[in-house]
Amino acid sequence: MAPNFTPPQRHGNFAFGLTPEAVGRFRDIMRRECGLELTPEEAWARAIELLALFRMMLGPLPEDARPASSSIRALDGSRRPSN
Repeated sequence: MAPNFTPPQRHGNFAFGLTPEAVGRFRDIMRRECGLELTPEEAWARAIELLALFRMMLGPLPEDARPASSSIRALDGSRRPSN
């Protein structure tokens, strides 16, 4: 890795739980399969974007569900019905 680069710290589900090792493997795959030599910064950005794309294509996942809050109001001020 570049001497000045520090991978993002993992907080909760930040960066979809990526680890430096996983991003290193991603860099290896990109080098081997596509002939692209990514910097660590580029590899992190592209890995996050790729995972975000897959998550978007899969649609809502059970771990994405958030409990409905009764305090959420619609734009007109009325309460949103709870599910």
